[in-house]
Amino acid sequence: MNRRTFLLGRSSLPQITPIEQFFIPYDVSPPNVSTTSWSLHMGGLVQQPNTFSYQELVSLPQSERIQTLMSIANPTGGRFFGTARWEGIPFNYLLDKLHVSSKARYANIYSADGRMVRIELEFLSHAQTLLALKMNRETLSSEHGYPARLIVPFVYDYKMPKWITRIEFTDSYEQDDWERLGWSPRGIVQTHAIILSPHHQARIASRTIQIEGIAFAGGRRITKVEVNINERGWMPTLLYPASYPFAAIKWSVEWQPPIAGSYQIAVRATDERGFTQYLRQQHPKPDGSQAIHHIVVHVIETAL
Repeated sequence: MNRRTFLLGRSSLPQITPIEQFFIPYDVSPPNVSTTSWSLHMGGLVQQPNTFSYQELVSLPQSERIQTLMSIANPTGGRFFGTARWEGIPFNYLLDKLHVSSKARYANIYSADGRMVRIELEFLSHAQTLLALKMNRETLSSEHGYPARLIVPFVYDYKMPKWITRIEFTDSYEQDDWERLGWSPRGIVQTHAIILSPHHQARIASRTIQIEGIAFAGGRRITKVEVNINERGWMPTLLYPASYPFAAIKWSVEWQPPIAGSYQIAVRATDERGFTQYLRQQHPKPDGSQAIHHIVVHVIETAL
């Protein structure tokens, strides 16, 4: 592939996902939670266990995080991800009030839907972690975790439970409900890139085609995104570094097809540790997919 057929592009993708377009990862009816009777209890290996009403949480110091969430069940090239503006209490503030024991290594987090999620304390104590009460400056909807959910860096969304009612700190390992279903114990986000435009099997009548998408590696920085046309060599794209370290970045490139026909487009990402995607196929279970995303487009002859 002639390198001159590639030009650095300009991304048209939005940074923040509107609430109505934000993915809901699994088909579960949200529990009916009323804040008049709801409370959040935090105990276990702590010196000062505490129970908070919703109004007490609202009155605590609030902070904002912009972070991308992605479902671990997202197939290669899937759309189960979104970036939102989350607002709530920095979790370190709550940990300080509880005086968590140095023996504690995990937190078992119980939700109103009956699930228990285990999270390592090192993730909960990260400065990015938030007990979120708002999403995109609106009170959480029931689908997205009202009254309170966790926002945690580095991990897939199933390690960020919604509808939280109780958090117990412990020094013992216990499988949570997702692990019993065969999912990863830690849920670390895999490095990957996704093509969002053009769509798979698109018919394109244009002399210049803008290829664009996102890349994400949890909290690891994306250093390079490359595209490949018909397996004829990897070509660089233009990266739009996110203003927020835990948000997906956008990338784009303009391509000028030499002739009409069908073309396979692939994309791969490299992260700051030097890892580059290489798998052609991978099932999301148990660790999430990091396979290379491929699409096919059809360039119409009259466009050239």
